[in-house]
Amino acid sequence: MLSACTTSPTPERPKIAADPIVENHTVTRVECPAEVTAPTPGPVPDYAGPEVVAPPPYFVWLGRHLAREALLGARIEDARESCPK
Repeated sequence: MLSACTTSPTPERPKIAADPIVENHTVTRVECPAEVTAPTPGPVPDYAGPEVVAPPPYFVWLGRHLAREALLGARIEDARESCPK
């Protein structure tokens, strides 16, 4: 061993600061969007005008449109029922 190494003073090492303590809190909140909680419009009154004369494909389209509207209304009601009170 070198004699210089054995006799030289050892410098003090700098103090190491303790690691900061980090706390994480996760909060999960279930909220319903305004589209679900908004009141649904009232029913549309029945048509009381003259007879509608249209080709059969129009009535097929109208039936599909009304079925889709009923399905979407049922989905909104189901979503509204699953919202937290």
